[in-house]
Amino acid sequence: NGVNLNIETASNGKEALEKVLEEKNKYAVVTMDKELNSDIDGIETIKRMRQAGYDGCVVGVSAENYADDFGAVGANQSLQKGPALVRQVYSMIVEKQNEARRLDKAVQDAINRAEASRAAAEAKRALAVGASK
Repeated sequence: NGVNLNIETASNGKEALEKVLEEKNKYAVVTMDKELNSDIDGIETIKRMRQAGYDGCVVGVSAENYADDFGAVGANQSLQKGPALVRQVYSMIVEKQNEARRLDKAVQDAINRAEASRAAAEAKRALAVGASK
């Protein structure tokens, strides 16, 4: 069960903000480094994303532990840079994809149940009409 990942990068906070807000539903996970080569850092970029209505998964990343700072601006999680970072991000992406699949299946199951219920009600009505003739 392979996972296909499309990875995009931004060179600074402003570009990241523009990309995410242009296509809010495109990204399963946004990882944001605290230290950016721009006028706004990762924490401010996340804050602006949330203020603009982006409600997707955002993960703050830094060499230090900034979990409280990231959490205060709406990051879903924060990770410290290190050897396990790529594996942790990959695991989060896979979990988000699995969650989306479970949701899609639940929606399809609900649609199927509603269609079956509607068909049963129509059959009962048809039987009732047939019996009254």
